[in-house]
Amino acid sequence: MAGDAGTAVSSEQALERSTAPVSSAQPSPEGRAAGAFRHEAILHGDGAEGFVREVLPLIRAALQEGTPVMVAVQEDRIAALGTALGKDAEKVAFADIRRLGSNPARMIPAWQEYLDRAGESGRPPLAIAEHVWADRERAELEECARHESLTNLAFGGTGSWRLICSYDIDDLEDDVIETACREHPIVHEAGEAARSERYSGHGEPLDVFGGELERPVADVWEIPFARNDLAEIRQLVSSWACREAMPFEATEDLVLAVDEIAANSIRHGGGVGMLRLWRNGERLVCEVQDRGLIEDPLIGRVRPGTSPAAGRGLWIANQLCDLVQIRSGTHGTQVRLHKQLG
Repeated sequence: MAGDAGTAVSSEQALERSTAPVSSAQPSPEGRAAGAFRHEAILHGDGAEGFVREVLPLIRAALQEGTPVMVAVQEDRIAALGTALGKDAEKVAFADIRRLGSNPARMIPAWQEYLDRAGESGRPPLAIAEHVWADRERAELEECARHESLTNLAFGGTGSWRLICSYDIDDLEDDVIETACREHPIVHEAGEAARSERYSGHGEPLDVFGGELERPVADVWEIPFARNDLAEIRQLVSSWACREAMPFEATEDLVLAVDEIAANSIRHGGGVGMLRLWRNGERLVCEVQDRGLIEDPLIGRVRPGTSPAAGRGLWIANQLCDLVQIRSGTHGTQVRLHKQLG
C-alpha cells in the first residue's frame, strides 16, 4: 500500500483491529451429526419475548452439557435472555450484534475467533446470532444473505459446532425469511426443528460476487486514477469527508479504506481505476471500479498475511467500514465502501 505521513491509522493498526472481543461460554449439541457444522435458523415472533421462548431451552440444555455458548443479538434480547437465565447468564458470552456485526463481512472472523477460544473446553460450541433486524437497509440485507451463504462455505468442512440464526418474522419482510430458509439447512419454528425444503444445498456459494449494485440516486463525483494518483486520491477523499462533516477519526478510516482498495486496482485491476463518491443519507459512499476479477469468495473475511495478494486491502476495508459490497465478473470489479457520518 502507498501511504502518506499524516494518516494516523496505519494499515498495520487496522489489521490488528479485532471484530470485537469474544469470550467463550457454552452450546447445545442436541440433534447434531458428529463432526459436522450445523447452520440453523430460528423463526419466531413476539420480539424479545418470542426469542427467549425459542432459545432458552437450547441454551439451558447446552449449559447442562458443559459446552460453550455465545449469544450475539440485539440489546433487548440480551437483557431479556439474561433475566430468564438468572445466574446461568454468567456462563454465556454475550455480544451486541449491532456492534459486532454491523458489517456482516466481519462475522466469519468473529466466529472463528470464538471457536479458537471455545475450543479449549473440548466441547462443540453453540452460537446464537441475529444478523438481520428490522431497520437494516436494503444493501445491508443483500450482504447479510451473502454472508449466510458464505458461512456454509467457510465452516462446512470444519469441526462440529452449531450456529443458530434468529429471525423475527413479525419485523422482517417475506423475502428475508425466504432467504433464511434457503441458506439454512435446518429451520426451527414453534419449537420444532426440521430440514428446510428450500435449502439451496450447494457446497459453495453460487456466483457470490454476481448481481448488480443499486444505482446511486444522489449526484456522483467520478475521478479516474492511475498509479501516481494515490496521494491525490487520499487528499480528495479526506477533503470531501470533512466538507460533509464526517468526524476526524471516521474520515481517517474512510481514507485508509479507499487507499487500500485503490491500491488493489493498481496491483490487480489493470493499473487504473475509477473512484466514485456520493452521499446516501447519513452515509458517505466510495466506490472503486477496475478491470480486475476477484475469484476467492472468502477474500476479506479471513485474516490475511502481510502480502497484498492475500486479501489484505479488503480485510482492512471490512474492519474500517460499516458495509463493504463486492461485485466482480467478466465486466470487472466494483468495491463499494459505506461509512456512517455519525
